[in-house]
Amino acid sequence: MQKRYLTIGIPTIWRPRTYYLWYTIDSLLNATSKSQISQICVVIFLADFNTTWKEITSKDIERRYEALVNNNTIQIITAPYRFYPPLDKLKHTFNDSASRIKWRSKQNIDYAYLWLYSKNISKYYIQIEDDIKTSPTYFDAIKQFISVQKIPWVCLEFCQHGFIGKLFHSHDLEKLAKYIMLFYDEQPIDYLLRHFNSIYLQDFKIERKPNVFNHVGLYSSLLEKITYVNPKVLDTRKSLKGHNPKAELFTTLASLPKFDLKAAYSVFNGYFWSYSSPVANDTIHIVFHRPQSITNVIIKTGSKEHPNDKLENAQLDACISCRLVGKNRIICYDKYHLGNFRNGSVVASDRVIHYCIMRLRKKYKRYGLYLTCSIILLEFVFLHRKWRNQMANSQEGFHFNTRELLKIPGQQTNWRQHAQMFKTSPTLPRYLTIGIPTVRRQKTSYFFETVDSLLNCTTDAKLSDIVIVIFLADFNNTWKQEMATKIRNKYENLLFNGNIHVIEAQRDFYPKLDNLEHTFNDSEERTKWRSKQNVDYAFLWLYSADLSKFYMQIEDDVFTISGYLDVIKKFIAEQTDNWTCLEFSTMGFIGKVFHSKELEKLAKTILIFYDKQPVDFLFMYFNHLNLQGARIIRRPTIFRHIGYHSSLPGKTMNAADKYFDNFEKSLKGDNPTAKLFTTLKVSTDFPLDLAYSADYGYFWSQSAPQVNDTVHILFDEPQSITKVIVVTGSREHPNDKLEHARLEACLSVQILRTNSIKCYNALTLGSFKNGSITVDHMNSLTNFKIACLKITITKQQSWWLIIKEIAIFLH
Repeated sequence: MQKRYLTIGIPTIWRPRTYYLWYTIDSLLNATSKSQISQICVVIFLADFNTTWKEITSKDIERRYEALVNNNTIQIITAPYRFYPPLDKLKHTFNDSASRIKWRSKQNIDYAYLWLYSKNISKYYIQIEDDIKTSPTYFDAIKQFISVQKIPWVCLEFCQHGFIGKLFHSHDLEKLAKYIMLFYDEQPIDYLLRHFNSIYLQDFKIERKPNVFNHVGLYSSLLEKITYVNPKVLDTRKSLKGHNPKAELFTTLASLPKFDLKAAYSVFNGYFWSYSSPVANDTIHIVFHRPQSITNVIIKTGSKEHPNDKLENAQLDACISCRLVGKNRIICYDKYHLGNFRNGSVVASDRVIHYCIMRLRKKYKRYGLYLTCSIILLEFVFLHRKWRNQMANSQEGFHFNTRELLKIPGQQTNWRQHAQMFKTSPTLPRYLTIGIPTVRRQKTSYFFETVDSLLNCTTDAKLSDIVIVIFLADFNNTWKQEMATKIRNKYENLLFNGNIHVIEAQRDFYPKLDNLEHTFNDSEERTKWRSKQNVDYAFLWLYSADLSKFYMQIEDDVFTISGYLDVIKKFIAEQTDNWTCLEFSTMGFIGKVFHSKELEKLAKTILIFYDKQPVDFLFMYFNHLNLQGARIIRRPTIFRHIGYHSSLPGKTMNAADKYFDNFEKSLKGDNPTAKLFTTLKVSTDFPLDLAYSADYGYFWSQSAPQVNDTVHILFDEPQSITKVIVVTGSREHPNDKLEHARLEACLSVQILRTNSIKCYNALTLGSFKNGSITVDHMNSLTNFKIACLKITITKQQSWWLIIKEIAIFLH
């Protein structure tokens, strides 16, 4: 069958109050000409789990639109229950209630199923909801807006409300569906779409104004939700021009903003709209300012867009006097029945009104009209059994479940064992997996230096907490076998103990890597290189998903610091909020730590968008999709990039991580407990305590030292000190050192306010030279115990200050 121009997708479920589907379909079809009808396909997805309701609705659609159903212009589909993942025990986000989270998560899956069904029907696909009003020229407006686009686009918007009027290329629907299925329980659909567009490098909305589709539904399919409706998109014109006298209006019904009683009583356009269903004895009172001679009363309820929102069981009475006894509560006296509502309206003839009012006016000065709602009627319908067979025929050949949708190529049974180049015995899950992908480099290889750095900076006792997975990711089989042999010869014991895994991937795991879309002005060679690199990471993550509690990604050209595992454990333990990724390097995709349970989801995300952006951009989208807004970087960082020649031929890298330093303390002082103060601007990542502590880290100011800036070390108890050493600057930042400063010892101090300390009986111990100072034999300089050590800046400096280590040795 020839592809049509446009598919219009409408998911619909049972609504507990008012159902808008028929109005939506009629509005759409009435705006479509005979010549246009052959170019569209309307897919109606009955997405409710209630089978009886689906039978009823399907039969109604076939009856109302028989010709269009028969020629496939209207197609009715349902989804098997097995398509849906578990919808209980979902993650609570956005402070939503449990019912709302379940509702929006299922809604996301509904969209995904609808897109998968519709992906091959037409050139374009537009998403609408089941409670909208269509512009009379919508089809021409869509074609015209598509034709004027000058740059590539992912999504065009024809309505600014919610997820209505979003237009896609049909060839993108499968990727969009897979993406939504990965994050269905994380965010609402309109938020997820925003990230999808950004990954495809559409960072702004492309909106067509005015709207082609307008939302008219008041009651959401979520029972607790009331939706805002713009009065401008509704038909609020009045056909009856009455002479309504001045009056006060009261009701026990709750009204929507801009739809209060005054709008209905006014002679201008507008109407009253309640967002609560009328119940028995609800009332509306119209209390005139003075008695009136009235010939006719006509009250109309309901509207073209909302035909069910009308009064069916209510009566109209006239009364002579009334008394206000509470907010919106009025007691009426001497009531006379004027008529009952029929089909949403009531008309009181001039004879009845004239008789009642004229007779009652002689006795009373004031009267009013009010309505009393008496009952809400529900109708139950039963349908024929043959509906199931009709639905089965309409979806013939379209069967799959979630597992099949997100299936990864090249993953046959026992694929992990087939990926191992050396058979590795199963072990219990460890604390940390470190993944290292490596390929053949034309020039210098840094692979073995990287592995040796990891092993040499970990004690034998702690080696049992880690497993290193080496992925030989080159397509050259000869190189892979040579590398595997070298690794086995050098690390044979570690391979035997399960500390090192060596793996490879089959070629059929990789999607197409040629003729990819060029983004970021990258060359074809670079685009292919980074796209393959993304797939390499995905394979590595899938293999490593069950090996440990946490996973860390590094590259094959880094070195680390002694005790890196302790630093990682400590930083993880310090986290009080939920996190997706912790970073131990600011360079590229090095030192990124994830929960191992998230690796499969991360891998599938990367495989969807492998050709769109580099991995160090994509992982930040993954963080946002999992609601980690800001990056969580451990500073100082613990991995340094050492590779100058990249695995991409011709690419060189000379960048350095400015937060890295091999900062293991070498002096090992006796530093007694103390409080530290400074007038320099302090970074939360590099506090002064790190320079004084025996742990890893250093102090790094965020301002250049000025004259008379100070650093105070105030001991909890006065100390007998024999030696002091202060080291500033670092290998990475050699200029961030003290050149013009002196060190003093104070016998007593007074704390005036925060960071303000007054010292008494100060003794100068010496001046800094080349960034350091060492004072020996202090007991020969003073026989008194020292209460405080003070560093004073004597000349302004241009660079920030790093204090790498403060070591104090006691008597």
